[in-house]
Amino acid sequence: MSEEKENGICGIKKLKGSSDYPNWKFLVRNYLENKNWWEVISKDVVNADIDRKARTTICLLLEPECFTHVYNAKTAKEAWNNLKNAYEDKGWGRRIHIQRELFNCKLENFNSMESYISKVTYLAQQLDDIDAKIQENWLISILLGGLTAEYSPLISWWLI
Repeated sequence: MSEEKENGICGIKKLKGSSDYPNWKFLVRNYLENKNWWEVISKDVVNADIDRKARTTICLLLEPECFTHVYNAKTAKEAWNNLKNAYEDKGWGRRIHIQRELFNCKLENFNSMESYISKVTYLAQQLDDIDAKIQENWLISILLGGLTAEYSPLISWWLI
């Protein structure tokens, strides 16, 4: 598969469905913000040229199976909201799946402390995105609880 077909704009992979929606949403939002086009989605700002550019960009970053959700969208905001309604899973099943993955994170399963912390914070952000925010003290407990025995002095120090 050619790189053009596999990647959309700026290396952003085209949206296929709900499984890749959280990452796609993050990347596309940042791309639109970088272009100063996000305002047509986040506010009730109507600038026809910016709206057209934002809507077109969103549509170009979709695989054909997602077209049905934006085909008749007149604005970028409408296209964005249609995709959100179709693919953003805020149900209990998704919440429990992310929480289970978060609570099972252990440093021993990662190549580095950085990748461990990154995964834990990523999962916490995923929960926050679906209105299931993890409190900071719980996040610290999860991070400390997933450390290996060699970090026991650090954990003991933290608890003092």
